[in-house]
Amino acid sequence: AEMLLKRNKRESAKEILERSLRIAPKNFYALCLYAELLRQEDNFHLAELKFKEALAIESRNPFVLSHYAETLRLQGHLKEAKALFEKALKIMPKY
Repeated sequence: AEMLLKRNKRESAKEILERSLRIAPKNFYALCLYAELLRQEDNFHLAELKFKEALAIESRNPFVLSHYAETLRLQGHLKEAKALFEKALKIMPKY
């Protein structure tokens, strides 16, 4: 799915990720990729939900924190976004 996203084949990636999440709803990697895909589609509400699900599994992952922060930033939630970016940087300063 990740390679399909990189090649801008979102529909194929979406099908794979949705199937993966039906089989394993707590698949951290699939949740992260799916949330990112939803954000790219401007489906911010569902993207936020999927980022939150991923954070419930792995709360200190800088990838998820920063991408969730970007989702919030794009919606104008700057204070919340800043807090998540700062948390990601504390975990991995060179991220």
